[in-house]
Amino acid sequence: MQTLIINGQSQQVDVAADMPLLWVLRDVLGLTGTKYGCGIAQCGVCTVHLDGQPIRSCVTPISAVAGRSITTIEAIGETAVGKAVQQAWLAHEVVQCGYCQSGQIMAATALLNSQPTPDDQAIDAAMAGNLCRCATYTRIRTATLRVAVQFCHVEMSLMVCQVSYLRSAECGRVGKVLSGNQVCLASKAPLSRRGMTA
Repeated sequence: MQTLIINGQSQQVDVAADMPLLWVLRDVLGLTGTKYGCGIAQCGVCTVHLDGQPIRSCVTPISAVAGRSITTIEAIGETAVGKAVQQAWLAHEVVQCGYCQSGQIMAATALLNSQPTPDDQAIDAAMAGNLCRCATYTRIRTATLRVAVQFCHVEMSLMVCQVSYLRSAECGRVGKVLSGNQVCLASKAPLSRRGMTA
């Protein structure tokens, strides 16, 4: 018998210690939001969080995660960053077939939790292990940037966006629908405290 802490709830599972976490989630606990892709930790579809860090559940035995905090796609929207990522995915129509997107969202959320204002290179590095057969990588990056803008640093009542790598054209486009004291350092275009709406 193994004790797992999944989405804040303690779960007792009577399975072999070497059973991959993915199959415990899907087949034993019925949490099917986490998908099976390659089975060898190469595609990122099965990504979940272990103590806040992204892991590949298809190759992680439950003996390695017993008693530790596991978060799946079913609960990621209960966090501020996770909810913002999901909203950005919808706003930028990231999803096409959708099969890989639970893993993409989990990876992006982990990145933004650890690095709230990542640059393009950081996003690419963090998301490199998450494959998308529909090739929505540009939308994934844009949606991740949107969340970074939403969680900009507040200093002296001025919302200053530290995502300084944003291209001026992007800032100009954002500025057409946003207003307020938020500033993109790339072009000084005013942005909204609410983030992009379209």
